Amino acid sequence: MDLHLIQYFEKTVVKINRILIKVLSSILFLLFAVLILIVTINVVFRYVLKNPLFWVTELSCYILVYLIFFGAALALYRGEHVGMNIEGIKVPFALKKLFERIGILFNYSFIVLLVVFGILVSVKNLGSYTGSLPIPMGYVYMAAPISGIAMLSLYTEHIFAKKKDR
Repeated sequence: MDLHLIQYFEKTVVKINRILIKVLSSILFLLFAVLILIVTINVVFRYVLKNPLFWVTELSCYILVYLIFFGAALALYRGEHVGMNIEGIKVPFALKKLFERIGILFNYSFIVLLVVFGILVSVKNLGSYTGSLPIPMGYVYMAAPISGIAMLSLYTEHIFAKKKDR
């Protein structure tokens, strides 16, 4: 492949990821603020006014789903997921590189499956609605493919960074 094309692709991915990180961070901050606000309001309604809001529990669960998936995308970028480190184990360099490549392939495969099946489940459930809110369940399930697409982009930058370290 042309080296200039690869460098252009890498620079483009990095630029997209800078925007993506800002957007994800902003969304996470906003969702967390809304979660705290509605739960606090519900506590006041439940214990002070003796009239709890029936929809808060359901909405807070759906917000938590998005917080988890979007947070997972940022954690993948920052390298904060649980993983195995074989640095202290005496194995040949070639075997370490093989394990690393297998790990990368496994991660990409998992993320692609998350996106594909997330889209299928989301589209299939656009006609069914949540229990107390008029929200299609497909929108709730959309957290998986949206975060998966973000993970693909963010993980691709991680791979470019690893290649530079060699």
